[in-house]
Amino acid sequence: MISKISLFGLPMNSAMIMTKKAGFDGIEILINHWYRWRIPYYRILAQKFGLKIHFHQAWSPSEDPSDFTFKILSLAGYLPKNGYKLKGHIPSIITEPVVIQADRSDESVGHSNYWLQTDFVFDPNKKNEIRIREFTVRAIESKSKIVFDTHHYLEMRFHTRGVENIPIKKEILLSSLIRGWEYLNDILPIEEIHLNDFNSSERNVFTGDGVVPLKEFCKFVKESGWSGTIVPEISPKYLFPYSTAKLIELRERVEYLFS
Repeated sequence: MISKISLFGLPMNSAMIMTKKAGFDGIEILINHWYRWRIPYYRILAQKFGLKIHFHQAWSPSEDPSDFTFKILSLAGYLPKNGYKLKGHIPSIITEPVVIQADRSDESVGHSNYWLQTDFVFDPNKKNEIRIREFTVRAIESKSKIVFDTHHYLEMRFHTRGVENIPIKKEILLSSLIRGWEYLNDILPIEEIHLNDFNSSERNVFTGDGVVPLKEFCKFVKESGWSGTIVPEISPKYLFPYSTAKLIELRERVEYLFS
């Protein structure tokens, strides 16, 4: 499944056509202000192209004050405003899976289609608010299924935000990811993986171009018998100008990781 965020700015119809041609089986859509009113139309489009759709909670500027881009997007009406609640953000007609940030776990109670992602609030002043065991408690209390994000999990593991303070030694990263997977998967079902690769200065690089030992991790996951949704998340700049060929390359890289 491809993330629509990775195809930022591309019309949904074009994104779905390209997604289908590239061989992906679905698309995960960020619930921004412009998209949230068009859910029925996106379902029709997805059915037309034979694609699955999942959704992903958006965020406000206050949740990542370090990135001025989010403030601009919020002012333009693309992202929700500061102080929003999931009840007003996620349309009640959505029955498909929705990826939820971990700090919103108390708002996900009673929503079986809300899947809790291994991450925490973006605000650097609260960067240590949620750690691995607290995340587990939150997921259990909200009866959530889990989305294992390779980058965000490592942020929780090393109590940091961003990529600069995450160790880049292969053995440490692999051991941390495998132990985290085993720990969480023994407690709650992991339904989706966000494959986020990074280097020492940038996250969301093209899958396989960073320092994360994704091949070894994905091999471990596959051999464990897991089957679920896989979403490579990369910055749009690595796909732009958008083309089917680039998406095919991305899909083939992911397939190789799990081969």
